[in-house]
Amino acid sequence: MSELAFVIAADRGTMIDEKTGEKINWSNCHYLTAYREDADEAVGFKPIKAPLTPECFDIIRKYGMGLYQLDFHTRPGALNKPTLTLVKAEQVGKIDLFELGNYRPKTQSMPGAGMQTPKV
Repeated sequence: MSELAFVIAADRGTMIDEKTGEKINWSNCHYLTAYREDADEAVGFKPIKAPLTPECFDIIRKYGMGLYQLDFHTRPGALNKPTLTLVKAEQVGKIDLFELGNYRPKTQSMPGAGMQTPKV
């Protein structure tokens, strides 16, 4: 399965299984797709989190956030339920939302809200 997505983060770490004492390595990718369901109670895009291979983590770490063509495979997860795992990531577009290091929020008052919000 392949999907175009906006990768916003990836992280990895280790933990100890409390039952076995075994060291477990984990890694996750956080991304947005074009899928959305606007309703009275919700609007916008919700981030999706999926496990990924160490090779995919290294690619995302090297190229940073952006548009990626992501490939997934299924594997058995908890209670043998299928889990999608990210196995290939190819960046097709660079996106830097805040031009890190150069972003300086400009504020404007929201009428009646009593708070400051970034001016877009």
